[in-house]
Parts: sequence; C-alpha cells; structure tokens
Amino acid sequence: MARLQGRYDHLENWVDARNARSIRWLRWLGFTLEPAAPYGRFGRPFHRFWIRTDGMNKHV
Repeated sequence: MARLQGRYDHLENWVDARNARSIRWLRWLGFTLEPAAPYGRFGRPFHRFWIRTDGMNKHV
C-alpha cells in the first residue's frame, strides 16, 4: 500500500457490497467507501472506494 500511495495521488475502484471481508479490509487500510449503488451489467450493489495521498515519492 505504501508503494502505491507513494506513486499515485489517488486510488479508486469498486467492491461488491456483499463482500464484507473486503469492505472491512478497505476501511482498515483507510479507504473511503461511498454508499452502494447499482453497478455493472447486472446492476448489483457495489461501493466505490477511494483514497487520496500526498504522492510525495511519485515516479511516473
């Protein structure tokens, strides 16, 4: 995680709202989870999650 945060200013993705283990882990890592919303082909509930960093060691 530190390596990713050092390289990127913003990380984001989506997680299935039924995946409680991953949601707990993402919160533990410090991600913000948005309310679940329909997503994807079947419109199942997913949370968009994201984290912003300072990107001090950015190597692009």
